[in-house]
Amino acid sequence: MDTAILFTVTATTDHVNKTVAFAFATDGNPDDIASSTITGGVVKLAASKT
Repeated sequence: MDTAILFTVTATTDHVNKTVAFAFATDGNPDDIASSTITGGVVKLAASKT
């Protein structure tokens, strides 16, 4: 089975508000394969990508 990394994200924890925010790491979304927004820890493929 072939494997590939599709994207890389970083998580930032706000301990005061008890929240976690996710963002793409530098060069973590090659070829813009994922949509630019990460909502609730969920990443979706961009509309033009398969």
